[in-house]
This record gives sequence, C-alpha cells and structure tokens, in this order.
Amino acid sequence: MAKFLKIYKATRHFLPPIPGDPNAPYYIPKGIDGKPVNFLKAKPVTDTKLCNQCGLCAISCPMQSIDLQDPSQVPGICIKCQHCIQICPEHAKYFNDPDFLSHVQMLETNYTQLKKNQFFF
Repeated sequence: MAKFLKIYKATRHFLPPIPGDPNAPYYIPKGIDGKPVNFLKAKPVTDTKLCNQCGLCAISCPMQSIDLQDPSQVPGICIKCQHCIQICPEHAKYFNDPDFLSHVQMLETNYTQLKKNQFFF
C-alpha cells in the first residue's frame, strides 16, 4: 500500500480531473415531471392471488428484506433493486408507489442512450 501511495502522489497531477461539482448536494431523485420525489418507504407489493409462496423472492433478496414464511411481507429495508420482481416466476411482485413509478418512468425516458464508460484513477 505504501508503494501505491508513493506512486500515486508522484503521478496524480497527470490524472484527469473527475467531472462534476464536489460541493453539489447528494443525488435527489426526480419524477417524470422533473420535480423531486420521495419514495424511501416504497416496498414491493405482492398479488396474493398470483403468489405460490415459492420463496424465490425472499431467498434472492440482496437485503434479505422479504419474509421467507410469508413473501407478501417486507419487514426489512428495500433498496428498490426490483430483483424480486424480475425473479418471480408468477409475476406476483410489483411496485405501486406513485413517486417510485414516476422516477422509474423518468429514468426510462431520459436515460436510454448508451454512454461511454469513464474511468477515474
């Protein structure tokens, strides 16, 4: 590690600057109308008529937030990765929070073009 720091300190002035304002506020999610939205408490909903209680959503949740005994319950913190929705073989999981859905729609509308990867060292 010491060797790396020595090399970094000797060469950092050759590195390109990282774009953006370092004093800017943290990312604020916006809806399709461009206004800020708050969906921190949004969690996936389960259509109990479609759910077969297989538990695949609970087993694969990266936060382990879905109750394995009752997959319709999400007592833990949801990070909105939507993995449970994608993996459900019965399509029983979905989000119904209007702010979250508006944010998803904004992302799908405004960020469809593939961007070139940038690397910052």
